[in-house]
Amino acid sequence: MSYYDQLHPWVVYRLLPNCQNRAITRFRRRNDASMYLATLQRHMPFAKFIVAFDPPQIPSTEQMSIRASSHHSAEGSHARVE
Repeated sequence: MSYYDQLHPWVVYRLLPNCQNRAITRFRRRNDASMYLATLQRHMPFAKFIVAFDPPQIPSTEQMSIRASSHHSAEGSHARVE
């Protein structure tokens, strides 16, 4: 997920046949997405649209373990003063 996508989590989707959908555009605020949805519905009354919140993805456990192991190895390289 790009940085832009993380900053704009509200997505307007067009619902297509066979349980498919297509992201139309993304917004930072839900109110903006809802107003755009209303405009789309006025211009395309027979199409189906929804607004959905697409949260930022959490790093997988594998990526987290790699980060943790690199953090621990960096700590071990420092001299310890007592």
